Amino acid sequence: MPAMAGALILCLTLGWSSARADGRAGVDAGYAGSEVWFDTMRKLPANEALVLALAKTNFVAGVPFDCVEVAGTITFPDGNPFPDQRLPELNISCRDQGADAAVRVPRLDDAGHFYTVFRRGQTYEFYWKRGKDREKFCTLQVSADAQQRQKLAVPYPPTKAASPGNPVDAPSEVPRDRASIFREYDLSGFPPNPSSAETKKIAEAIKFARSNSARAEAHEMLARYYRDAKLDNTRAAVEFKKAEALKANPE
Repeated sequence: MPAMAGALILCLTLGWSSARADGRAGVDAGYAGSEVWFDTMRKLPANEALVLALAKTNFVAGVPFDCVEVAGTITFPDGNPFPDQRLPELNISCRDQGADAAVRVPRLDDAGHFYTVFRRGQTYEFYWKRGKDREKFCTLQVSADAQQRQKLAVPYPPTKAASPGNPVDAPSEVPRDRASIFREYDLSGFPPNPSSAETKKIAEAIKFARSNSARAEAHEMLARYYRDAKLDNTRAAVEFKKAEALKANPE
């Protein structure tokens, strides 16, 4: 099989997520991902063992509070490329083995559905395992505030050849780490859990802004929020000043 141009990067955030990178519907609206499906899959021995390992105890009543259970689907927008349509073994591992050392080998059904559990705030890498070879095809970043039950669809192959309109692993798709965000932006007057359309839009802009122009725009959005919604001209002035400094040094 030809080598992939790069691994897909996804971010699992808030809500009941069914987004796909190719814009189509996510996990089936039928049995897979339903309440009954989750209950059934959670009770399988391999999944019970995973939950116990994450909880670091010999008994748990459900999924640990700091974890997310996922109804996943591997999708094939261009058709299943594997011989005889048989899927290889799927391996999923956490990038930070100190935070989560469990290697997941979820059972895939004929439709590509699988169940697993992730720890919030961690990054996971998806591999196909064929003999001694492994092919990484997806990196999943689980938000620290992701809801406890999610749907996820991962297209394969993950990328096409890079082009101006189709960059591979575009940096804008990867959220910045919280520490760098808090160092750059004054969020002391911003709600920790944005709920309005305006604050959610600002939070997303801040989270994904990497270029100087995008960061300048995010600072301006935050400045206008402080000025207009909070009547806080002091914080607004600071954020406007940061935006001007970034505009003076465009990338």
